[in-house]
Amino acid sequence: MRLKALWMMPALALTMTSLQLTPTYAAVKLSAKKASIVKGKTKTLTIKGTKKKVSWSSSNKKIASVTSKGKVKGLRAGKVTIKAKVSGKTYRCAVTVKNPSPYISPTSVTLNVRGSKTLKLAYNKKKVKWSSSNKKIVTINSKGKVTAKKTGKATIYAKIGKKRYSRKVTVVNPKLSASKATIYVGAKKTLKLNKAYGTVKWTSSKPSVASVTAKGVVTGQTAGSATIKATINGKAYSCKVTVPAMSLTKTSVTLTAGQKVDVNIRNCKATAVWSSADSAVASVVKGGIITGVSAGTTTVNAQVGTTILSTQVTVNAPAAPVPVTTPKTSFDTVRTTTTAGVVGQTIKVTSTLGSSGTYTSSDPTTALVSKAGLVMPLKAGTVTITNTKNNAAMTITITDPGNVEVGVDVSYHNGNVDFNKMKAAGVDFAIIRGGNTLKKLSTTNSDGIDLNLKTNIDKAEAAGMKYGVYWYMNASSNSGLMTTDQASAQATMLATYLSQYKTSQFTMPIYLDLEQTSALITGSNASEKVANLQTIVETFTNTLKAYGYNNIGIYSSTSWYKNYLQSAYYVTNFNSLWQAHYGYNSVTGSSMTNYTTIPSYTYNGVTYYPDLWQTGSDFKIDGISGYVDMNYKYN
Repeated sequence: MRLKALWMMPALALTMTSLQLTPTYAAVKLSAKKASIVKGKTKTLTIKGTKKKVSWSSSNKKIASVTSKGKVKGLRAGKVTIKAKVSGKTYRCAVTVKNPSPYISPTSVTLNVRGSKTLKLAYNKKKVKWSSSNKKIVTINSKGKVTAKKTGKATIYAKIGKKRYSRKVTVVNPKLSASKATIYVGAKKTLKLNKAYGTVKWTSSKPSVASVTAKGVVTGQTAGSATIKATINGKAYSCKVTVPAMSLTKTSVTLTAGQKVDVNIRNCKATAVWSSADSAVASVVKGGIITGVSAGTTTVNAQVGTTILSTQVTVNAPAAPVPVTTPKTSFDTVRTTTTAGVVGQTIKVTSTLGSSGTYTSSDPTTALVSKAGLVMPLKAGTVTITNTKNNAAMTITITDPGNVEVGVDVSYHNGNVDFNKMKAAGVDFAIIRGGNTLKKLSTTNSDGIDLNLKTNIDKAEAAGMKYGVYWYMNASSNSGLMTTDQASAQATMLATYLSQYKTSQFTMPIYLDLEQTSALITGSNASEKVANLQTIVETFTNTLKAYGYNNIGIYSSTSWYKNYLQSAYYVTNFNSLWQAHYGYNSVTGSSMTNYTTIPSYTYNGVTYYPDLWQTGSDFKIDGISGYVDMNYKYN
C-alpha cells in the first residue's frame, strides 16, 4: 500500500491535553540486610538513597549497640536486629555477634633465663592441656606458667579436645651496656641492661664511691672502685666502675698583686666551693680564678663533698717600673713603605721587610703579625709592622667589610687561656679541642678527652664568646687504621661528655678534624681512598646526630680537600667547611666580594670557598702565653 503524504491527508481535529512528569528517585536501602561481628569489634551500616535524618536502634542493647551514625559494636554472643528508621519507614539488618576464636595470650613472649610468665587461652572456658616443644628451653605447668631454662626458641601448645593452639617463646640472655667504666666525681653515666624482660634491681658494692639509681644512673662520689650490679631473675650482671682521684692543676702559685691565675680540678664534674684562708692576700672566685691582692702567703682550698684540695699561694708586690732606653740603630731612619689591607685577607711582608728577624705590630688589636711575617688584619685602622733587624717598616691602612669574624682554636697545649683578654684583643670566637682518639695521652684523660675541654668551655661561656668544639680523629692504637667501630666509639665518647651542656650552648659547629693520613687514608686508588674515608666520616657524624648534635663541620687542609674530600657528600652534608692554608695570599675568589686572598678548592668543576680559614699557627695574641692558631670566619 502506498502512503499519501501528510499534506494530502484529510484534516484532523487534534486536542492537546496536559502532560504531568513524575521524578524518579534512587531506591532507599540499607547497606546490608545481614552482618556478622566478632565480640568487641565494630561494623558501620549506612542508608543509601536519602539525605534525611536516620534514627538507629538495637533490639537488644546487651548483645549489640549502635550509634547515631550507624556504627554497630558487638557486646556479647547472640543475635540482634539493628533498625534504621527514615521518613516513616524502617529498614532492618540481622546481626550475629560471635565470640572471638581462642588464642594464646600474650601474642609475643620473650623471656630471660630463669624468667617466667603465665599464658592464658583467651575466649575459652574449657580445661586446657599445656605442653612445650622443648622442655630444655622452656617448661610450662598445668596453670600456663612458662619458665625459661636456657637460651633458644620453643613452642608452647594449648590443647582443647582435638583443637590445638600454639605460641612461640624466645629465651635470651641480658647484656649490660658496659663491663667497665671510668666516672669522675660528680659525673653521671647511665648503664642499661639490654634485652632484659622483667624487673631489674640495681646495686652498688660501694655507694660512697659510686651510687646507682633504680634506673641505672651511676654517679661518681669519691675516688675508688665499685662494682655496679644489675640483677634480674636472681642473676647478676656486673660493671666495674673506677672513680679517679681529684687533684688541682697547680699545687702552688706565685703571682704579683693584681695578677690572676686559673686553677682547675682534674677528674671532677661536681661543683666545688672555693675559699681563701686570707682574702687580704689572695681572693678566689667560683671556677678557681685566684687574684693576687697584696704581698704575702695564703692557702686556697677547693672543697668537693668531704674532699678538700689545697694550693699554696704566694703574692709578690708589683715590680718597680724600669726606665726603657731605646737603642740606637746603625741607620739614621727606618725605611717605611705603605700598603692597604682588608679584614679577611692576609698580607705577607717578608719580601718587603726581609725574611729574617723579628716582626712586631704597633697595635696588635688592629693587626697581628706572625713569626713568619704574615699580617692578619683584625679591624679597621692604621698599623705599622716593623722588622728591627732590617730597620724596615710597613704602614698598613686597613678597611673592614663588616662581615668577617676573627677566632682562635685552642687545646691543652695552649695552657691557661684568658678568654676575657682574648675578647678585648679582638677575638670573636674560639674552637676548642674536644679530644684525640680514645686513649690516655699527655694532653687527654683516659677516655681521650682534652684535659682543658671543660675549663675552656666554661671560660668561653663566662666571657660571652662564641665557641665550638673540634675532635682530632686518629686510630686508637699507636700504629693502625681507623675503623667504623672506632669512629662510632669516639663520637659516642665526645657526645656523652658534652651532654653536661645544652646543645644550644654551642654557638658554632662541632668539627671533625681530618689530617691523620696514616690512620685515615686507605685504598689502592684515588676513588677507593675517597670512599673509604667517607665511610669513616659518615659513621662519626651519624653517631653525633643520633645524640642530637646536628650542627657539624669539617676541618682539613687544602691538599686533603683536593685529594681525599672530592665527594658531593662534603659540600652537601656539613654546615661548615674549615680549611687550613698557611701564608696564602695569591688566589682571587671572585664570588667572595672583598676577599681576594682566601683559599679554595674545586669539586666537579665548581669552586668552593671555606667559611672558616685557618691562616697560620705562629701568631701571638693577648690572653695566650705562646703561639696560637688564628682563623677568619666569613659570614
